[in-house]
Amino acid sequence: KSLAALPRRKHPVVVSKAAILEYQTGSPDRGRSIFEGLLDSYPKRTDLWAVYFDAHLKAFTPPRVAEPDFNEIRPLFRRCGAMSLKATKMRFFFKRWLDFETKWGDEQSQEEVRSKDR
Repeated sequence: KSLAALPRRKHPVVVSKAAILEYQTGSPDRGRSIFEGLLDSYPKRTDLWAVYFDAHLKAFTPPRVAEPDFNEIRPLFRRCGAMSLKATKMRFFFKRWLDFETKWGDEQSQEEVRSKDR
C-alpha cells in the first residue's frame, strides 16, 4: 500500500530500504530476494547495486559472522563484473571488489580481480 501512495520514481528507493531492514533485523535471504527482484527491474542502477553490496558485505563478514562467507560474496561480485556498463561505473565495482579481496582474500583472488578489470 505504501508504494501506491508514492510516485513511481521513488519505488526503488523505498523497496531498497525495506531490503536493508531485512538484512539488518530479519533474514539476509529475504533481503537478498528483495534486492534481486529490484535489480531484475532496474539492472543498470548502480546506486541500487552499491546499496546491495554494502548490505551483503555487512551480513556475511565479521562482526556479524565469525569468518567471511566467500561463497555468498564472490558470486555477487563476479555477476556485477560481467555486466556491460560504462568504464567509470565498472571501475567503482572493481575497486570495491579489490578492496574486499585485499582485506579478506588471498593473492590469487586479488589477481583474479585485476585480470577481470583489464
